[in-house]
Amino acid sequence: MARTTTPSTAHKHLERLRGTWSTRGEMLKSNVAGKTFRGKDTYAWLPGDKFLLHSWNVQMPDGRKKGIEVIGFDRKTRGITSHSFDSDGNASRMKVQVRGDEYRLLGDVVRFSGRFNPDGTELGGLWELKGKKGWEPWMQVTLTTRRRRRQGLPARR
Repeated sequence: MARTTTPSTAHKHLERLRGTWSTRGEMLKSNVAGKTFRGKDTYAWLPGDKFLLHSWNVQMPDGRKKGIEVIGFDRKTRGITSHSFDSDGNASRMKVQVRGDEYRLLGDVVRFSGRFNPDGTELGGLWELKGKKGWEPWMQVTLTTRRRRRQGLPARR
């Protein structure tokens, strides 16, 4: 089985996310379709620069949602994985794929497919939920940051 990535390339891909992002989006699911949300996402390297900690605080149509996610290279699968936990008591594990400007997350019941703009200051994409008829649009999301993304390994603190 061929390797999907290595620790050094995983870190290079994840470095694009580091920083604070303004989050906005629109719900697409029928019972809340058209309602918008806003918040903040922050990505920072954990000590040792092996894992990226993602925290979010978003005002959704049905209330405030907070959570954390740990993203990093999984030696067992030879790929990038994430483990997330939210304020509603949900826990999930997802595969992370980064190819060029494309960023994807794939879990058992949710998935995200997005793309960075050319200067790396915006990441926009679609979250989907797995329903009885397959994958269904859930929400459209755009994350925006002011600083330009560097391509490379994490800077030492």
